[in-house]
Amino acid sequence: MRLFLFTGLLVGLGVALAACDTADGPATARLTVRLTDAPFPFDLAEAASVTITRIELLAAADDGDAANDTSDTEGVLDRIVLFDGEPFALNLLDLRDGVDTLLVERFAIPADGVYNRIRLFVGDDAEVRFVDGTTFPLKLPSAQQSGIKIALPAYEATDGDIDLLIDFDVERSFVTRGNPEGPNFQGFLFKPVLEVESFEVLADTTEAG
Repeated sequence: MRLFLFTGLLVGLGVALAACDTADGPATARLTVRLTDAPFPFDLAEAASVTITRIELLAAADDGDAANDTSDTEGVLDRIVLFDGEPFALNLLDLRDGVDTLLVERFAIPADGVYNRIRLFVGDDAEVRFVDGTTFPLKLPSAQQSGIKIALPAYEATDGDIDLLIDFDVERSFVTRGNPEGPNFQGFLFKPVLEVESFEVLADTTEAG
């Protein structure tokens, strides 16, 4: 599964979405998040499902302590909540061969922030389902409470575009407990593995506004 984030300006489409300092406040950029998947190797499985409950973007100043919501830099949040709506389930096996799903679309974020992590919260109802209907529930207390942290390349956001693609490795994340075709198969352990696949910064070619 790959998670794609787009921040900034849609210059190539002939749409100038400049992020400029104004009298009304600091400059902002925009963030879009999509999700996709690399092929799952198990012929026996028809679903590997997780429920997304919350998504956060963390600034470099954030230390993981939820007690402080803002940094010393005016207008830059330690954590920006990108999604905190109705939880939704995803079958990661549907997100293969370049297919992705939209998580967050063009979310405005301060353009002068230094962001270094994404934090993805999932529910405690994850499961793997085989083609014969057998299900293997997975309990995720740690991922539910503290979120799955994804390290990003250190970069200070500007008025340009940031394209970030993160791979959610399903094969390594859902670890088998024994032989799936054997009589003593005990299901799966969930140890999420998410890595940055690509990171591209595009300069802002629009005039300051």
